[in-house]
Amino acid sequence: MKIILLVTLLVLALVPLTSSQTLVQNVIYNVQSVDGVFHSNVTGENYMVGEFQGEIYVWENASPVPLGQGVVRSAGLEGDYVVVEGYVVVNGTPLSRMWILNVLNNGEMEVPLSGNYMLIGNVGDYLLLSYNESSGIYMTALDMSTGKFLDVSIPLGQGSEVEAVMVNSTGDSANLLVWSSNGGVVQVETEQLFLLSGTIISSPPETLVSAPGKVLVIHGGLVVEGSQSYVVTDSGKVLYVPGLTSVAGGWISGTAFILNGSSLVVASSTTSVILLPSPGQLVIPGPFNVSYVISGDQTYVVRDGAIVSSTTFTATSLLYESEGTAYLLSPGELEEMNLFTGGATETPIQGVVEGFVPLQGGILVYTLVNDAVYVYLASSPGFTASITLNYPGYWILELGNVEVNVTGTVSLVLPSQQYAFTAQPEPGYNSIRGELSPGNSTLVFTPVKSLYTLLIVGFGVPRWSVEIGDSLMNSTGLLVLSEPVGTYQFRVIPPAYYNYTVKVVAGQLSNGEIKVSPSSSSLELNGRTYHNVSLYLEINFTEERFTLHVEVQGLSHVTLDLNGTVYNITGNSTLYLLPGVYFVKAFSPAGYNVTYPLKVNVPLNTTLTITFIKNMTRPITPPPTSNVTKAPPKQNLTIQPTQTPGISPLGISPIYLKVISLLVFIAVAIIIAFRVK
Repeated sequence: MKIILLVTLLVLALVPLTSSQTLVQNVIYNVQSVDGVFHSNVTGENYMVGEFQGEIYVWENASPVPLGQGVVRSAGLEGDYVVVEGYVVVNGTPLSRMWILNVLNNGEMEVPLSGNYMLIGNVGDYLLLSYNESSGIYMTALDMSTGKFLDVSIPLGQGSEVEAVMVNSTGDSANLLVWSSNGGVVQVETEQLFLLSGTIISSPPETLVSAPGKVLVIHGGLVVEGSQSYVVTDSGKVLYVPGLTSVAGGWISGTAFILNGSSLVVASSTTSVILLPSPGQLVIPGPFNVSYVISGDQTYVVRDGAIVSSTTFTATSLLYESEGTAYLLSPGELEEMNLFTGGATETPIQGVVEGFVPLQGGILVYTLVNDAVYVYLASSPGFTASITLNYPGYWILELGNVEVNVTGTVSLVLPSQQYAFTAQPEPGYNSIRGELSPGNSTLVFTPVKSLYTLLIVGFGVPRWSVEIGDSLMNSTGLLVLSEPVGTYQFRVIPPAYYNYTVKVVAGQLSNGEIKVSPSSSSLELNGRTYHNVSLYLEINFTEERFTLHVEVQGLSHVTLDLNGTVYNITGNSTLYLLPGVYFVKAFSPAGYNVTYPLKVNVPLNTTLTITFIKNMTRPITPPPTSNVTKAPPKQNLTIQPTQTPGISPLGISPIYLKVISLLVFIAVAIIIAFRVK
């Protein structure tokens, strides 16, 4: 029973350890302190420097290589050498030492040092070290293959505070950023060194910054705090950033992301300041134009100088970022953050994190737990993806929190998962939506032009036409068109004898051109809804009126009927009529004859002439007869004041009078003849 209980307690005790070791790759025992972990790209192995019971070791993966007794001050991987700087105690006196391990052949070397040296970097097999002398700070070089110093040293600067950092190197040269502080004034210089034939040659230093303040060393460069603040990048670029007086942290990688209290300062070619809801503790640069700021329990997504969203996520430090993944620490956990989407996964870890080794697509994290080092592997391998748009303009990629302008092809290294994206070409093209994944990583699209709605309504005529660009279109009322973005010639072709006016309800019409622009507007017309309306025109047609000159001859006034419309005309007048054929009727007063055309065609006939002629008449006296016994009553004769030549007073032609007289003569002769019989 006791055995069963002990086994049960042992299993319960091991459960937390087992569950938290799901990512544990290795355990290194007998380690009391970890002073540095490194990865060699030459050998492909991982190296850890540490101490156990007064002995200094270099563990190659999990195999210990003893270097000697001593205490470690600093350690680093310089080229093909693991370099450990520290001291040994002899008769109670600390004496400086340097231990060197050649990772190619495991050759070991212990180098006594005459004073305190600070490791700067290496150029090939030469180790660059700075040291103090009464006259200033100097730099020398140690040949790591022989353990001997060069005889030549060069001065770095004067004063109590002089430091240097190597920003890049080649096979025989190095660029240094050197800064010093004298009397509260910080001076930052850049200097190039050459190692030729066992001699150090330096170029004249170039002063980058000289201003009051203090220096903060941030990954990739320097920050000078003070009334005049500067950022010095690892390439020697100097950015002036006003008001850096309480820098809480930062990261510099080409562009400077600096947390300054409750603001994020982003400095590249220009400087922008993003105000934060609360002071930030950690800034994490992401791809393209995205960065993340951790403030309390919130993480703010910053894009193009503005906060676009936030999420409940927190971390205390950033270890490394690669292939779109940031590896962060929070108490008791390792966080893997997708820098495109902002999503994060958590892995429990034990102990105190002592260092990490970056790998291709992942990271090894070393923690110290009770004289044992646990090595955790966090792996987020990325895949390379590309999106190509076959057209000459720019386009916008929207993927996760990224929104960036690109042209042609954009290449991405994404953590392995599936991503939805939108490619938005220039205005006037349809957006493209798709998905990227490791199995669907190379995409090519040809954008299609968007079509937008044009509404043109005509009033006042049954049929009309418009010309848009090179196309002629006829309509009987509402014309609905779909056109891509662009500028088009526009012309209204009205029916004959019609004028028109154009009212722009929506869109642009100017100087005979319409402009079709992207639009998401909707419009309801005649009970139907039209979407993406870019242009809405109303054309009002009105018939043109033409002049008809009415000339009246013989009278000063006439009543005129044109197709049933009566006009009272006084003298010569002008009528304004719609085009058409008009039947004419003129009313003649008593005693007048009138002449006029039966119809006029407007606008072909421009004049209507109406002529009145006054009647000229005389009463006729009948001839006397033999049986008339009483004279007829006397009649009033109307005498015309004037007589037309060739016309009798009675208004009868002389020829007709002769004929009548002859007929009367014959009739009388016949009557007399009958009486004679």
